[in-house]
Amino acid sequence: MEAAIESAAAAATTPHYRALVARVFGSAVSHPELMAVYWDRYILPRRRLAARLLERAREHGTVADDADFDVAIDMMVGAITYRVLQPNPPDTDEMRRYLRAVYHQIGLLP
Repeated sequence: MEAAIESAAAAATTPHYRALVARVFGSAVSHPELMAVYWDRYILPRRRLAARLLERAREHGTVADDADFDVAIDMMVGAITYRVLQPNPPDTDEMRRYLRAVYHQIGLLP
């Protein structure tokens, strides 16, 4: 889990990532076909990976048996997206701490 946190914190705090997120989300209404391709090729594979992590955590008893994985994944992604699009986005250390807090709230970390 720590390797995933480190990788995500490093990637999510780059200006390139922030610009990509802003552009893709900003074009969702005017270019729905672009968003559909992004969803199918980028988002869905990552959602499947997150669901597998949540399932493993449920098997270990850290995620509730009745947890709705779609909601949990939306909460994680939404929290991160909101953070990186703020006027003063977090640096890598701040994002690392934030990711640990988010993952703890979901049950992926103790």
